[in-house]
Amino acid sequence: MMLLASVLGLVPVISQAKSLNYSQTFVSKTGLVCSRQVMASSRGLDGKTVFASIPYEDKRFMISGSLTVSSGRTVGVPYVTSTALDRGTPGTAWKNCMLEHGAPVP
Repeated sequence: MMLLASVLGLVPVISQAKSLNYSQTFVSKTGLVCSRQVMASSRGLDGKTVFASIPYEDKRFMISGSLTVSSGRTVGVPYVTSTALDRGTPGTAWKNCMLEHGAPVP
């Protein structure tokens, strides 16, 4: 793959793609941190708290001339809803936490 990438001039794009794998790990870890935070904040409050996961898809495209190569992977990101904290919109507390940490919301 690296030889093909070198011939096609894709080496810088492949280096960028490796850094995008970190973002997928970052999103998963931040999802877990925010899930724990919402669950802890919900403890002792009236309402229902549900722990689940939602899919997060990370796609990459490498383009050189007329050649386009794409790859992607989907992972489950920890997610929590809390009727006591979400103010009528499921997942609001979790989503706000994700945004505060600079993570994209799947």
